[in-house]
This record gives sequence, C-alpha cells and structure tokens, in this order.
Amino acid sequence: MRALFLILLLSVVLPYNLNAQTKKPAVKKSPTSAAAVSPAVKVKQLMETAYAQYKASNDQACLSTLKQVLAIDPTHQEALMLKANVHMYAADYSQMWDALNTIFRYYPSQADVYAKFAVTHLNYPDLSDSIKRVLCRKTIVLAPKKSDGYANLGMVALAGGYYQDALSCFDVSMEKQWSDTMSRLYLNLFYARCLYGIGDTMAAIQRLDDLIPKINGNDKYTALFLNTKYKLETGNTDVVSALDTLNAVANDMPDVWVINAQYLKLLNKTDSACAMAKKIRLFEGGEQFDLSPYCNQIQKQLPLNPIKHLIYGNGDKTLELNFKTFNYPNAIQFNWRLTNAVSSIAQTSGEIGLSKMALDSAIVLMTQLNPEANIVFDRNTVFCMSQYQYQQLKIHGAVLMAIDGASMSVFRQIGHLQIEVFDQNDKEILLDCIGLSDGLNTLYYLDDASNPLIVKYDIGNQHYVLTKFE
Repeated sequence: MRALFLILLLSVVLPYNLNAQTKKPAVKKSPTSAAAVSPAVKVKQLMETAYAQYKASNDQACLSTLKQVLAIDPTHQEALMLKANVHMYAADYSQMWDALNTIFRYYPSQADVYAKFAVTHLNYPDLSDSIKRVLCRKTIVLAPKKSDGYANLGMVALAGGYYQDALSCFDVSMEKQWSDTMSRLYLNLFYARCLYGIGDTMAAIQRLDDLIPKINGNDKYTALFLNTKYKLETGNTDVVSALDTLNAVANDMPDVWVINAQYLKLLNKTDSACAMAKKIRLFEGGEQFDLSPYCNQIQKQLPLNPIKHLIYGNGDKTLELNFKTFNYPNAIQFNWRLTNAVSSIAQTSGEIGLSKMALDSAIVLMTQLNPEANIVFDRNTVFCMSQYQYQQLKIHGAVLMAIDGASMSVFRQIGHLQIEVFDQNDKEILLDCIGLSDGLNTLYYLDDASNPLIVKYDIGNQHYVLTKFE
C-alpha cells in the first residue's frame, strides 16, 4: 500500500564526537574494542540483533536488546516501534500503548503513528478490531484536521466487511488535509472495493476506470484486476486489453486464470473455459475450486440400476457397499464390509435396508454402522438423502437434520465440489455434488432427484469419500 497505510520506521542517530576531549597520542585499537564503536554504530548493530531475535520469535531477548538501544538513544523511533510490535504480539497492550505514546511524545507531528500501527496489523486477528478502531480514533483526536485517522479507520471497517461504514470514513477523509495527493488518489482503490461490497458494482467500475490511467506499479495491476472482475460479473466482455496486461505480468497467478475462465465462458468458448478451470483445480490447493460454472461435461448423476458396487475410502480403510436392491425411493438394501489396507478380510460387516418410509421422510442420517447386523431403517437414512431432505434443500437451500440420533441442527448448502471417482473401467471421472454444513459437520450429495447419494462426509470421526463405482 501507499505511504498513507504503512509505518515509516526512521532511525534517529545522535551525533557523537570522539575528538571533543583533549587529544591524546594515537593508540591502535582492536576493531572489537568497545571504545572503538561509536554510539551510532552500536545502535545499528543492536537493531540488527533485535530484528533477528524478533524474526526468531525470541521476544524477551529482543526486548532486552531494545532496552540497550533506548539507553543509548531514548528517542530511537525504530526501536520504540519494534518494542510496540513485540508487546502487541504478547498481548501486553498497556506496554504497546506506552511505546506508541513515547513515539508521539518525542515526535508530536506524527499523530498518525496510532492509526498507521492499526492498519499495519490489519490482518492480525489477535489485535481486535475494537483496539484498531481506538488507535485510529486516537489519531483523529490528536489531528482532527488531517486525513490519516479517518482514512485508516475506514480501512479497519473495510477489513471487517463494514463497507458502508468504510465509505463514510473515506468520504470524511477526502475533505481533510492529505500529506500527499497520491495517497488521496490511491484511496479510490479501496473506495471501489467498498462500492462493490455494498452491491453498487457499476459505481465501482466507474471509479476504477477513472483511477487506472492515473496510477502505476502493482496498485495499477490490482485496479485492473478488480475492474476486469467486476465487468465480467456484469456480463461486459470489453476487457481484452486489461486481460492482455494481466496475463503478461501475472500469468502464474490462479486469480488471473479465474477471470480468464470467466471471460471464455461469457464468449461461449466452453471447452477453453473448462480447460482453464481444470488448470486452476490442478494448482496446489486448488482441488476445492468449483468447476461446475465452467464445465458442462461434469457428471452429476450416478445411475445405480446397472451399478451394484460402491467403494468409499477413509485413509487406510475401505468401506464397500454391495447392493441387492436399489429402487429409490421405494426400497434400498445392501451389504457392507469394512476392510483395511493391510488385509482384504472384513474387519466388520453387516446388512442394511432402507424402507419406503425412511426414503420418503427421514430427517435422521446415520453414519455409524452396526457390525454383524441386519438392520432395516424406517425413520433413518444412510448414504442417501430422503425425499423430504432433498426437497427442502431444493426449496430453501437448508434442511433440519440430525446425525446419528444427536440433536437437530440446520445444514445449509455451501456450494459445489467435484470429486474424482473411478468407474467400472478404472477411468477417472469428476462427479459434481452439493455441499452441506452445520458449521461442524459437512457432507456432499448428488443433485439428482432419482438418486441423491451421499458421496462424501466428514462427520465426527467418520470421514468417507466415494472412490469407485462398478
């Protein structure tokens, strides 16, 4: 970010004249002699040590070193700022405030030290938003005619998702005194993000259109990215020049690949859009990327009439389901067995039947299977959503459900997920499913009224995912 939002760590060195006393015959001294090291050099060495200790999270040693620096130069702003940081990370906020107050006492023209400290640690959750707001308001009280307190208070609101509050702060800051005109100009980048956050996408686009020709560097690319993203979301494909620039400077960034996929989709170049989306998914950590908006050929159904065998994986365990009957929603019956990676001999096994009543109206989902038992469920379901659950999800996007007989909780849709599954020919396919979560437990099911099969779940200590069907 611009200078407006960064802490300036300035080193202040007091002059020291070794020749101020009566001259004595020159004596050759060792470079390591304490007398041969000036205070300025000593402070520099100590600060290098303090930073090394700070980076190694050796906070007590760092504070001890900073104490030596401040004994030599009590006004050393860089040391005081580092001291404030160490105390902040230790949640010793009284000492943090003391260090910041000391900086302001020695540098009364820098009332912005409080607000800038808040925004420098904007993404550090242990420094609460309430403290960050107090820091910004401290700057406002000390320098009400200047923009810093209001602008940085707006940044705190933006980070918390309070876009309208952020816009109000930014509006006030625009009318205040700015240390430089470029900082005021760059604030429009964050202003546009807030406009988008409150749903005024067209106003955000207009502000970015005005800003982009006036700025340079990384911030220009950020503005180009946001502007392109917002335009594509409105269906505007007049973004070729911006995309060319972004692809030239950031062709290794998945975020840029995403807007390329969005652009190709809008042009109805579905194969290219899907290929780009799959590239994103293959990126490290990208397995959660939702391909469904870009790839039409993803399989969303799993017809179980010709399929008799399902295999679920759980680390070193394998859960196999062998269907005797699959006539959803009238009746389902299957044998199951649980084996481990070492032996194919079943550790536990059993047989389960789901009656028409269960498949029609069950609200309890069972994940814990009882071994060596032949069980018929009339009011519970397992590995499959009941018609009632499926219909509620289609209508409301949420359903009241109990897991293994526990208390009821609301499961809400959390988007799509594609799961790699092998078919009977050992060919890998992507199977699209919809996720549900109550905040603690998650499961994914097929959006198929004829077979809302649960293909993955993470519930308690049960973690299974479908790996093969045949």
